[in-house]
Amino acid sequence: MAGGTDCSSTTRRHSSSGAEAAAAATAAALAAAGVLQGRRILVVDDTAVNLLVARRTLTRCGATVTTAGSGEDAVRRVAAALSAAGDARGGDEGGALDVVLMDLHMPGMDGFMATEAIRECEKAVARGAAASEAATEVAQTGMEVTVLPRLPIVALTADVDEAIAQHCLANGFDGILQKPIDPRLLSHRLLQIEQPRCLGLLQTDSHSIQ
Repeated sequence: MAGGTDCSSTTRRHSSSGAEAAAAATAAALAAAGVLQGRRILVVDDTAVNLLVARRTLTRCGATVTTAGSGEDAVRRVAAALSAAGDARGGDEGGALDVVLMDLHMPGMDGFMATEAIRECEKAVARGAAASEAATEVAQTGMEVTVLPRLPIVALTADVDEAIAQHCLANGFDGILQKPIDPRLLSHRLLQIEQPRCLGLLQTDSHSIQ
């Protein structure tokens, strides 16, 4: 009986060790490729364990990770980042954030509500930027000012299917990933989002719902 327990424990330890080694190898490969290296990522989830796992996974890949434990906190953080980016136009595009990974199912303000609020913040910042610079820029160059780029928001959920993916894309998201975060799929999604295409025409492919 005791011997069986020891054997089982040893097997679990070996399995856990193997999984950790595989995750570390994947992270090292992605860091070397530079896809997530230096990315400023905000992860939004109401579960502390999920935030811890996401931070560990993404940090291993070279990303700089901040977290928010609610939709309300996420909106506050993004609004501050957008405001800072708007004040520093012409410098580092995207301000303090490059992408938001947003859990869909949270109490209070869920992922859909938070994303809608963030998109409204973007519009407000864009209007403010245009109002403050339009007269000067148009007078000097005859060209309208360029507003800040749209902040990519990727939905995170455990129950991904085509209907949910399409619903997300129709409601302000730029993509969808299944939890727990797979850095390889996230890298693939970010590269897709950054392709020069109309944001309203972004579509998921088979990889995004696997």
